[in-house]
Amino acid sequence: MTKTFLTLLILLFPLQVFAGDLDVGLFAKSGITDSQLLYFGIDTEIKKISLISKFNYGKQNSLKIENNAFLRLGYDSKLSEKWSLWFFDQIEYNKLRKIDFENFFGGGPKYSFCKNFSISAGYLQHHQRIEYDTLNINRFSFRLKDKVKLFRVVAFTGIIFYQPNLKDFDDYIFTGEASIKQKIAARLSLKLLLTDQYRSRSETDEKNDLSLILSLGIKI
Repeated sequence: MTKTFLTLLILLFPLQVFAGDLDVGLFAKSGITDSQLLYFGIDTEIKKISLISKFNYGKQNSLKIENNAFLRLGYDSKLSEKWSLWFFDQIEYNKLRKIDFENFFGGGPKYSFCKNFSISAGYLQHHQRIEYDTLNINRFSFRLKDKVKLFRVVAFTGIIFYQPNLKDFDDYIFTGEASIKQKIAARLSLKLLLTDQYRSRSETDEKNDLSLILSLGIKI
C-alpha cells in the first residue's frame, strides 16, 4: 500500500508544476477476466526533458493480479536536422514479475527520417533487484518510433524496443506499443493502447505481458 501511495505522488506532483496529458482508464490483461483494473498515465515535456509515468493496479477475487509502475525521463540533444543524441533513465517495479526495483540508464545516437519517424540505438546499464538477488547487465538498445496523424483528430503511434544482453543475446527484452488517440473535445480525447513486453529470462513462468488499455485523456 505504501508503494502504491508513493507512486501516486510521483504521478500527481508534476500536475502542479507543468502542463501535459493525463490518462485515466481501465485495462484488460491477457488471459484474465472479471477483473477490477486501474490505470494512470502522464506524458509531458519540460525544457526538452520528456517525462512519462504509468501505474497499473488490479485485483481479482481479492488477489492482486497487477501492481506495477514506472517513471521514465528522456532528453534529446540535437546535433543536426536529422541527427541527435538521446539520454534515457527509467525506474520501475513489477510485483507480478517479482521485480522489487529496476533501473535502465543509457544513451546513444538517433536519426529522424522526418518529424514523426525515427530510429535510435545505444547502450543501457540495466540494474535489477529480484527478492534477494541483484543483477547488473549491459544491454544494447534499439528503438523504432512512428507517429501518424489523420484528419487532425486521430493520431496513431507505434514504438518498438529491442534490448539484448551484450554478453548473452539469448537474454533479451522486447517491448511493443501501439496506440490510437482520438480528440473528442478541446481538452479531452479517447485513447486505445496495446502494449506487449516479452522477457526471455523471467522469474515467473509467464514471459509475455500483454495489455489492452482504454483511457480518457485530459490535457492539463
